[in-house]
Amino acid sequence: MDTPRRPRGGPHLENNRYWTLSESELRFVIQDAGEALRLNPTAEPADKWADQINDACTVLKIREERRI
Repeated sequence: MDTPRRPRGGPHLENNRYWTLSESELRFVIQDAGEALRLNPTAEPADKWADQINDACTVLKIREERRI
């Protein structure tokens, strides 16, 4: 299995797999983790959900800026 690659100068993400996800998959991650965070803001994995949202948004923003 190939290792997902981030674009040159792209930020280091906790989960490198995000660089290989499609736009619709990234938007699903944002929606799903956002809903979980909204319903359970004090749950133990809340920080993980927030990180997932942040990483997915970062990848989408980089792609938009660089047209990747």
